[in-house]
Amino acid sequence: MFATKPVIVFAPAAWHGPDCFSSTIELLSKNGYTCVCCNLPSLGSEPPLENWDPDVAAIRKTVKEVVDSGRDAVVVFHSYSGLPGGEAMKGLDRSSRAQAGLQGAVIRLVYLAAFFADPGMALIDYLGGQDLPWFDVQDKKVRPLNAQEIFYNDLSPAEADKWAAKIPHHCYRTFYSRVTHPAFKDVPSTYLICEADNAIPMQAQESMLEKVGQGRFEIERCAAGHSPFLSMPGLTSDVIRRAAGEKDLNSDVRKDSVNL
Repeated sequence: MFATKPVIVFAPAAWHGPDCFSSTIELLSKNGYTCVCCNLPSLGSEPPLENWDPDVAAIRKTVKEVVDSGRDAVVVFHSYSGLPGGEAMKGLDRSSRAQAGLQGAVIRLVYLAAFFADPGMALIDYLGGQDLPWFDVQDKKVRPLNAQEIFYNDLSPAEADKWAAKIPHHCYRTFYSRVTHPAFKDVPSTYLICEADNAIPMQAQESMLEKVGQGRFEIERCAAGHSPFLSMPGLTSDVIRRAAGEKDLNSDVRKDSVNL
């Protein structure tokens, strides 16, 4: 365990703000962690963004403020944010910071049903180059159809309706920005497979790990849908605490017996 616990930095997915992590952050805070969240400019931006560069800059600014203060950071990505978040990590890993004579670094990445990719890939490539059936795209803006079923299928109907009502548009063109920096190759990483996910089905998560991330992730599994921080905040906080260096935490998460 670290003498000083690392700061936990959260980067939310498309269509989501920092408030979605509140329950998980409350549990982490009770266990001695400082938590900070990024606000993604792509959330409801007017006019819509043409690429993910502002999201990359926002995530990098938040993380860099932590590591430049001399603290280590564990960065948590959800869904879309794994891609611009990876871009934002360039030069913030332990080796790069040490070579520059700097204290504080990103010591681990946590992917909650999140995308990652090799250089040259874009999120749209993972979708076969086509919009998903639940995308409603208008004027460079995209909204989810039936968010209750896609994002919140393991919440109560009332909770699912509450979170669905909060959703603004996301900037569609960010899905076409291309990766230049695969951060998961520089920083030790944890991937939480969400087996009941209707946004990024379990098979798609496993395919990413097999084709792109083979051998680079510590893989854990749970029975949650796409938003485990809402439906299983205790489990999610335990995954993050393990990533931060804690041992012997009891939760319903399951580690793969085979390294994908």
